[in-house]
Amino acid sequence: MLGNQGRAQSPKDSLKVAYFASGCFWCVETIFESVDGVEEAVSGYSGGQEENPSYESTSSGVSGHAETVAVYYNPSKISYQNLLTIYFGSQNPTTYGQFPDFGSAYRSVVFHQNKQEKKAIDSLYSILNRKIYGGRMQTEILPFEKFYKAEEEHQDFEKNNPNNPYIQKVSIPRLARFKKGFSRLQTKNFKQWLQDKSVIYFFILVVNGQNSQSKKNGCYNQYCVRQSIRCKGHANQY
Repeated sequence: MLGNQGRAQSPKDSLKVAYFASGCFWCVETIFESVDGVEEAVSGYSGGQEENPSYESTSSGVSGHAETVAVYYNPSKISYQNLLTIYFGSQNPTTYGQFPDFGSAYRSVVFHQNKQEKKAIDSLYSILNRKIYGGRMQTEILPFEKFYKAEEEHQDFEKNNPNNPYIQKVSIPRLARFKKGFSRLQTKNFKQWLQDKSVIYFFILVVNGQNSQSKKNGCYNQYCVRQSIRCKGHANQY
């Protein structure tokens, strides 16, 4: 169904695919798969220079890639514009990564495949950066080149590892914050929610939720979790 690199092939001819990076792909994959109209989300790597990158080379920053999710969606059920709403509304785009994972592998990147996608991205980015984030957004807007599917152990990670400490302490709370905010918007079309005050609540909720997470004791950085380390260093650092 999916190649290891290049443009991911849609599992069905009626589906389209979009590519987003906004922190740990375990979290991002789960968020998009919770949305009606999204048929599947696949974890992988994109935006760097290394051929056939691995989890290790990407998380260390060597590959230059960001953890990226290929989102397969039915355009008759959900628009690309609404996918962008979900993308920006499920992260803090003012930081170089998403708590507790920071650095190039976890940076915010949205990839465009044509002029229409680029126009939609630029428009929403401009509105959010000006009206909500005060010019502090760090999201990169890049032309799509290649997508490398991640190792099988990273696919459907939250579903397959519900008791993992990172999933319990980071992924599940991030999904809950998104659902709480998105429920206020999903009955509105794009033009309506741009004029609705609940949009401000939606995006500020994400930022405040991440800031409160960073104040908690203990560390759930992916490296520390994989090494069975529960430190306080990252929590204090961020």
